[in-house]
Amino acid sequence: MIDLRSALAHGLAAALLLTLTGAALAEPHLAVRTGLRCARCHTSPTGGGKRTPYGALYAHANLSLLDAGPRALPAGEGSGGLGWPPAAVASGEITSWLAIGADLRVASLTTFTSGADPDNSFSATQGTLYLELRPWPDHLVLYFDEAVAAGGARSREAWALLRWPGPESGAVWSVYLRGGWLLPPFGLRLLDDDNYVRRATGANFANSDLGGEIGAELGPASVALALTNGNFSASDDDELKALWGLAALDLRPLRVGLSSLYNPSEQGCRAMFGGFVAVQLWRLVLQAEVDWISQRPPDSARWSDGLAATGQLDLLLTKGLGLHAGYDFHDADLSARFDRRQRFRFGLDLFPLSMVELKLYYIHKQAETEQPGDADDRLEVVLHAYL
Repeated sequence: MIDLRSALAHGLAAALLLTLTGAALAEPHLAVRTGLRCARCHTSPTGGGKRTPYGALYAHANLSLLDAGPRALPAGEGSGGLGWPPAAVASGEITSWLAIGADLRVASLTTFTSGADPDNSFSATQGTLYLELRPWPDHLVLYFDEAVAAGGARSREAWALLRWPGPESGAVWSVYLRGGWLLPPFGLRLLDDDNYVRRATGANFANSDLGGEIGAELGPASVALALTNGNFSASDDDELKALWGLAALDLRPLRVGLSSLYNPSEQGCRAMFGGFVAVQLWRLVLQAEVDWISQRPPDSARWSDGLAATGQLDLLLTKGLGLHAGYDFHDADLSARFDRRQRFRFGLDLFPLSMVELKLYYIHKQAETEQPGDADDRLEVVLHAYL
């Protein structure tokens, strides 16, 4: 049985210790470490998906153990000093109006179940192709994100984005408007959809929704509001919509933010409110997120409240090699017993070559629930190749 007070006490103590002694770097941790917003390295203004020319060439030149090119992009150049086609391969930039990208993750997963022999399987956890069209460079973007593995072919995102002024202007402010299939803005854009804050909130890479989003940046502050169907499916016969909100403040080395959701529907009502923080100190990056999740069934006035939280630490040992540790907690219903679960993650992140990443993680789970897999430990070895 999980001792909630003990778990929270240990989690708070660890967070305090890490805050006093270290800092943070996740896939969002890269933004914290560099002091840049997610949109600097990704086409999506809220992060994730295809990389921008800067993001692709930064990964090409700065993440691998072996030097693969210049540590920084020459001013005024998008190719990092490389000729074409090497520059196209490194950045995905085919022409000034056409760009491509891809991510492939294959994994060896070994599951340890109490009372049974370990089970090993190979899985393609991600296979994604990206296409970006820029009919009006720097202002109008048509974006397509297609999953071709891990459950079959399906469209994750397909949207049009209009922004002003363009990135080339150097303005301290900007606004954008986008519409279509998009990943709603909520919390840290963690790649791990099994993380409890991503699985419990539903704000993950498996759940895109149809709607529109407006956002703005002014100096260190940014905000995004989205109105979507709220059912994460193509068909929608519900006149009610989901309202998402995300606000963040970037004060390097500190990043703080708030996110929220209100989603009324004929199947009940769901409301969420969360906060996140990331901080860097020297080679350490700490990230944490806490989300309050409330749900009300249809034809009922009673709300049930749940809590999901995560804390992650990334230590950069040397260029291309880092240590990762994480703690996740989820209580689906604070008023009920025996529905809490937690997990601990430890591992290595290695970039041996340009555009190649290896992850070696051990995940230890504890749970009061009776659901299959909630208490099964797992060893993950992941090969990630990307463009």
